[in-house]
Amino acid sequence: MTKIPQKILVEFENNFFEYDEEQIIRFSKNNGNIFAVVNDMCKEVYGLYILDENDPTFICHIFYITKVNQNLKGFGLQISPTQERRNQFVSIFSAYIAKNFQDGSKRQVETVFNTFQNMQILTFEQNGYDIIPELPNKKASIAIKYNGKGIVHIPRITNEIITNNKFEKEFSTVQIPKIDEHFVYLMLNRRNGYFKIGKSKNSRTLKIREKTLQSEEPDMIIVGLWIVKENYEKILHMEFKDKRLRGEWFNLDETDLDFLHNKMKKFACI
Repeated sequence: MTKIPQKILVEFENNFFEYDEEQIIRFSKNNGNIFAVVNDMCKEVYGLYILDENDPTFICHIFYITKVNQNLKGFGLQISPTQERRNQFVSIFSAYIAKNFQDGSKRQVETVFNTFQNMQILTFEQNGYDIIPELPNKKASIAIKYNGKGIVHIPRITNEIITNNKFEKEFSTVQIPKIDEHFVYLMLNRRNGYFKIGKSKNSRTLKIREKTLQSEEPDMIIVGLWIVKENYEKILHMEFKDKRLRGEWFNLDETDLDFLHNKMKKFACI
């Protein structure tokens, strides 16, 4: 493992902070996800909030809150779009969370990192920043003025489950559901790495790569499709309730996708 230079660690520690239980309980009154952790409805929550939308520096806090032996634990990191080592700080923060409150594996560190990066992408884009996953060259700035407030470099770690064809395949046709059956599908938004678990009664032959919401989201693609009788959409929603973002959208990691792949294998309609 590469040793982090002391100078960077000092800078990181200047932006790292811990919440006490009183602060967490106060936050839970205005945040349903934190409320769920406080009241034992889920084990952890990741989040991001903006300190002042009118502040040109656009300072934000990303945070992680959980419960250990009935004691609330919360940690945060102050970041901003123009922060020089923001991505590196988020990486260190993610490793701290994964190693102290999860299994500490490389996979888990990557999952936590991508979670925080996806939150930044959504928040910064909604507030007028342009996001790029790669810098055009080594000398490029992470906050070059463009059409909006600036260009922000936010890389993510590629999800190997999707690139190794466990789900994504060259489908051209699928079986047609019977009258008492329907489709359950897994859709990936390649822009932010989030997954939608939905259902459809549409009995027409589906072309997986073409059946996307391209008019609204060009980076949407169906990566899993099954034919079922039971209401498996709701079953899967309950299975991944701790990973729910909103509605039918979930922040699934590699372990979740392995589980889903094995659970739904018997319903494959390819």
